[in-house]
Amino acid sequence: MEVNTFRCCVLFIAATLAVMGNVSANWTQDTTSPMNTSSQTKSVAQASFAQATVLVNIWVLDIEVTRDDAADPAKAELAARAADLPFVVGSRADVRALIGKLTLAGLLKKSREFRLTPSDGQPAVVRTGANAPQVTRLSQNGADQINQLQYRPVGTAIQAQARRDETGHITLNLNYEHTEIERRPPSSQALIPRGGPAPATPDQIATQSFQSVFRLRPGTAVVAQKDTAAEPSNSLANVRTQLIIVGATVIPGDQ
Repeated sequence: MEVNTFRCCVLFIAATLAVMGNVSANWTQDTTSPMNTSSQTKSVAQASFAQATVLVNIWVLDIEVTRDDAADPAKAELAARAADLPFVVGSRADVRALIGKLTLAGLLKKSREFRLTPSDGQPAVVRTGANAPQVTRLSQNGADQINQLQYRPVGTAIQAQARRDETGHITLNLNYEHTEIERRPPSSQALIPRGGPAPATPDQIATQSFQSVFRLRPGTAVVAQKDTAAEPSNSLANVRTQLIIVGATVIPGDQ
């Protein structure tokens, strides 16, 4: 009887330990699974943010205000508003609304829009332009003027690199360069042939470039560059303002 009782005790203890071992194993597995799932979900979310495709809009607006425009209260107010835009313009729709108003008022002399779609932090590049003739040298042969030409590449080159962070904001690295040939007016010192037009002067290459980093909320636009040219000594001269506005949003389906 004592032997049987001892065996029963041993079997009972072994069975109890086996049950506790299974419970412990199950408990350990159940508590670690949610942690692994949360970690994997966070990693997938971060990868989704980083790899989202972003649509970048760049608007280049050339505004010109004449003396007559300045005398019109409505046009003068619109021109002043455009020249004094805050850094955050608003939404992309607000930019297009401003362009429409400037166009209707006759203040927008030139407008260009560029679109890029950088993805996964990779740079996107857009180039426009062609080779254009530049007058590099002038010579006079009697009453005839001889121009020496050289073709130069002109146009616009833009590179954009965008990445989203965990908050949903877009960090945009932007490189912008625009090159054009400026036709210089005739020199007052130039020899004017009798009965002929004043000879032109050599052209010059004008280059505008900047590199900036912006952090934007999707769907918003900011002023990247603003230049105003005026002649304070000449009240009749036109006032020219160039605005470069940058906007960015996430392409639907990649959010």
